Amino acid sequence: MIKWTYKQIKLFRWKYIFYIGCIILYTLISLLTPIIGKYIIDILIPNKQLKMLVGISCVWLGVECFRNSINIISENIYNFLKINCSYSIQQKIIETMQHTPWSFLVKQDMLYLSTRIYNDSNIVTEFVLGLTGNILSKLLMTIVAIGILIYIAGGLGIFLLAVIIIYVYVRYLYQKKLYNVIQKDRENQDTFLAEFLAQFLNMKFVQQYEIAKELIRKLNEKFQKYEKNSIDVQKTYSVFDGIDEMISSIGRVIIYLFGGYCIVMHKITIGEFVIVIDYFQMILGSIQEFTELDKKYKESKVSYARIKELLNKKEQENGIQYCHKVNSIACDRVFYKVNNQMIIQNFSYKFKRGNIYCIWGENGSGKTTLLDILLGLYNDKIDGKIKYNDIDIKYLDMRKMRREQISFVEQEPYLIQGSIENNVFLTEHYSRRSLKSVIEKLKFDSIDTMMKEERKIIDGKSEFSGGERQKIALVRLFIKTADILLLDEPTSALDVMSKERVMDYLQDIKQDKIIIIISHDWEIAELCDKVVKI
Repeated sequence: MIKWTYKQIKLFRWKYIFYIGCIILYTLISLLTPIIGKYIIDILIPNKQLKMLVGISCVWLGVECFRNSINIISENIYNFLKINCSYSIQQKIIETMQHTPWSFLVKQDMLYLSTRIYNDSNIVTEFVLGLTGNILSKLLMTIVAIGILIYIAGGLGIFLLAVIIIYVYVRYLYQKKLYNVIQKDRENQDTFLAEFLAQFLNMKFVQQYEIAKELIRKLNEKFQKYEKNSIDVQKTYSVFDGIDEMISSIGRVIIYLFGGYCIVMHKITIGEFVIVIDYFQMILGSIQEFTELDKKYKESKVSYARIKELLNKKEQENGIQYCHKVNSIACDRVFYKVNNQMIIQNFSYKFKRGNIYCIWGENGSGKTTLLDILLGLYNDKIDGKIKYNDIDIKYLDMRKMRREQISFVEQEPYLIQGSIENNVFLTEHYSRRSLKSVIEKLKFDSIDTMMKEERKIIDGKSEFSGGERQKIALVRLFIKTADILLLDEPTSALDVMSKERVMDYLQDIKQDKIIIIISHDWEIAELCDKVVKI
């Protein structure tokens, strides 16, 4: 886990090195300040050297200001590293998910998955940065402080070292239990948060169907599971917090008894006793940090395991061949089933350039699934053969084909956040030169107006009617320089005149393209060259 996360941190190598330097410098200055205090108490005050006392105090103040400045700088660098390294991990997971078979993704709760990825990446990053930052600092501080304590009062330093060893052993006994409890709690927490966010995202749907009670009931069920595990985690943590408090209490009693005795017996000075107290507090702080390290290690170990689970998902198989010009798509005895239910059974057909095809069938007959299969989204699940220009789809680079040679309109057009222009020109394969002519021929003047007004899309749906979303998607479809056009119910939200203009435009451009339309509208089917029943 640590080695893997360091690879992300190395992307910001010099900032990381500077961060470690700041941590070491801050620690050394912190170790120096008690010695300055001892010098003032044991030498300057008894000898009444007021001028020197003022001078040393000013130097001390300057040192403290410098130390605080170093702390501010290191915290800023830490935040920079945490944000960027977490994002680097998130980006890797997203890239993996983008190439994961759709047959896996379609089964996932995306709200849960996004919450899980975000939380886990931050937990792992914080742990590793803390390990090399705070832990390095506390370890250095502990070693030096114990060394000085042993030098000043040997028995006390040895006693503290023995307490630490006992404490580490007790912590070891609880490791497995803590790991298991955290792992179960993390899953329930992410599931609950996903359901919690869904309440807000589905607010319009809730009001339309008045199902608030049902969704709250579902949320309560998720919360009850989360609550039970969360309480178990807190109970486990309370044991460790009790151990921390016990160590602190015993240590304070011993330090004051032992220190007071040494002062009375003139074995140490008051200044040395101040050093003992200060360094003891440093050691306690370090012990508490090591305690948190153990907790964070268990949490980050769970998070890392979940990150690797996603990163190790099998990538969708993708070939290397490419069709520069698609003349035909042939389906030969294609079968596709989900959970032992046959969705597409023994489908065979050859789609040729220069024709408009209408896929016709009852609801649930697999029409939309067929388009997904032609897109190559289910290559890992289908039986039978699909060939582009006599090249098996499994040997084609379908990512490149989808990016360059296939243009698609989904049944409910999805719009990304941003401007209309961002939604129309998704990649470099969408022609800006053809935009004006497409809008003019389709008479989609409202799209041109919205682009000039620079209207923004916030959540992809709420500000735009179904017809407006469909028009944006159709413009996006037609300006792409692609050989294959796949349209899933492309005119369901359009008025009669707009529908006719879309079909007329398809007739105008069909000579150089393979056009496949899914529609329940018989008028659309009659305007197509061939109707394919499924």
